[in-house]
Amino acid sequence: MKNIEVLKDRIAKRLDKVQRLTANVEKLQKKIEKIEATQFDERERNWEIRCVQDEIDEKYKKIDELMKEIKKYSAEVAEVEAIEQKNRNVPALVEYLNEWKKKEIEFYRNLFDFYLANKDKAFELHHKAYDFPYGSKERNAYQAKERKFWNTVSPVMGLVTDGTPETLNEEKMIKRVTWDANAKYDHLIEQVEEITGEITDARQLEIGDKGEINGYIIGKSGKASVQTIGAGGYNIQRFHFRTLVHEYK
Repeated sequence: MKNIEVLKDRIAKRLDKVQRLTANVEKLQKKIEKIEATQFDERERNWEIRCVQDEIDEKYKKIDELMKEIKKYSAEVAEVEAIEQKNRNVPALVEYLNEWKKKEIEFYRNLFDFYLANKDKAFELHHKAYDFPYGSKERNAYQAKERKFWNTVSPVMGLVTDGTPETLNEEKMIKRVTWDANAKYDHLIEQVEEITGEITDARQLEIGDKGEINGYIIGKSGKASVQTIGAGGYNIQRFHFRTLVHEYK
């Protein structure tokens, strides 16, 4: 299945090109108006207008090609979304992953706050390390602390926008979390269907009191038990869960 975010990115890039080409066409049309108003030699005027019109025609040709590509990718997006909507229809699993998404978003926000609060200290560690000779215990200690900080905040660094002040790109974060949740859903269903075949009944899959998802799923070829074990989820500790899928006998 094609990655829907890749398709949407292709559409966005082509829409941007269409917008720029359209702006260029408007400028060229104004250029023709200027030629008509200032060039009094009919032969020269017609030649200059023809040259500019050729440029306009070429840009319209590119716009037409881009719009065809946008239409094609839009159809593919609709097809993927329809498949995803049809396939991701196990209510308990959707509910569980929606809760996971909330925890993941909270994790990124907390980690970003931690980054802002401690990045200056990390830079200080970097500079202090060079006050000591290469290979010395002091230098190694400062560099180890600095590495620990950057390793800790690495999951969020791709979501930090450039500029002053730095901000967390919420749109990009939510796209990442949604993609990860969909991937987790698909992976779990693949595990289940290796045992059950096509799923026919997932009504016995439930969310427990502690937020875990447990139960069993029935398919055309068998029955599978599902159990999740979660850990973490506090402050800058990321919530992780492990799903155990076994044949139900």
